Amino acid sequence: MTRKQAEDDRVTVCDPPEWIQDDTLTVDQALPMMTRESAYALFRDEELGSLAPVKFADLIILSASPLTANPDTLLETRVLMTMVGGKVEFCATGFESLCPTVLH
Repeated sequence: MTRKQAEDDRVTVCDPPEWIQDDTLTVDQALPMMTRESAYALFRDEELGSLAPVKFADLIILSASPLTANPDTLLETRVLMTMVGGKVEFCATGFESLCPTVLH
C-alpha cells in the first residue's frame, strides 16, 4: 500500500527508497493474494482461503477495516480476535464479547 517499513518498535516508520515508492498494491489486490489465491497456489483451495461450509474457519477480527482505513494508519490496526479451525485462539482484553466460547 505504501511500501513504508515499520521498525521493531511499531512506532518508527521509514519512507521507502524513491525507486520503489510506486511499486505498491492496493488492499483490494493484496487480500485475495493472501487468502484465496494463496490457497489455490497450495492446491488447498477446497479447504482454505475463504469462509465457506466445510472449509477451515481461520479468521481474524481487526479494529479497523483495511478496505477503508487510511494506508498510513494501517499499522495502528489491532487484532481483536483470532480463530483457527473454528476455535478462538486469541481474544484481546476488553473485546471478549467478540470471542465465542462455544461454537454452534
